[in-house]
Amino acid sequence: MNKTRIVGFLLALSALAATPSAPVGDLTPLSRDEILKISPAKAAAVLRSDARNYDGWCAVVTYAPTALFADENVKSSLIALVERINKINEDWRRAYDQGENPAGLKAQIGEGFGECQGELATRAIPALKGEKRALRALVEGHRDAALDFGDEAGRLAIQERADPSSSQARRAEMIDLLGRLKEKGTLSPSLQEQAEKTVFDASSDENAGIKSIAIRNLRHFGKEKALKRLREISETDSWSFTRKSDQKQVFPIREEAKKEFHRLLKTK
Repeated sequence: MNKTRIVGFLLALSALAATPSAPVGDLTPLSRDEILKISPAKAAAVLRSDARNYDGWCAVVTYAPTALFADENVKSSLIALVERINKINEDWRRAYDQGENPAGLKAQIGEGFGECQGELATRAIPALKGEKRALRALVEGHRDAALDFGDEAGRLAIQERADPSSSQARRAEMIDLLGRLKEKGTLSPSLQEQAEKTVFDASSDENAGIKSIAIRNLRHFGKEKALKRLREISETDSWSFTRKSDQKQVFPIREEAKKEFHRLLKTK
């Protein structure tokens, strides 16, 4: 994996950017006034309609009163929406992993997809915190809202990390989630051990992007253990590329491990 693809991989961990103009679906666009007065039943129907519909689901999560998202039917539709969006994101990432140009897939998503996801995360997803039926959807798409699930989220993250069909970006996100769950203190001792093994194993993954995420999360599992592993990585990791400006061989993972080592060394 060259430097350009590493940068691209890390960018793929974030929400997809806004995409070119595309058909917005088969619903009649709603005005802002209509959305402000929308009933729970209508909102639920719009949210379930089509994840590509910029004037439908996106307008609802952007402008509807946040109290609307507490309605049980609306919550069910939100979960279904997040599941569809997660699939779109994961399809895009798998295409990237396989070296395909994902532009064709992105064009199908609809206008403003990335921006709409931001509104969804900010205004609607908080209503799903603690909803067990939303666990997988939140773990795969909105990790902040999954932290309170503790062991349930941890077990799912470990499964997703081990799933060969998961994209590299998703596997990296699961490593990050395990580190954050440990930091938050919501994992039981037995899950902490499994999470630690998973994160430490990921620090020697063949994929440089996954190793990078693991390096940043080692610190959550004990300072001395993390320092030892970071030193090992800083001295032995083999991934490198030749820098064009001076033809020097560069070891990015070693350098990242060194920085994390010294950063952690300064902490109490």
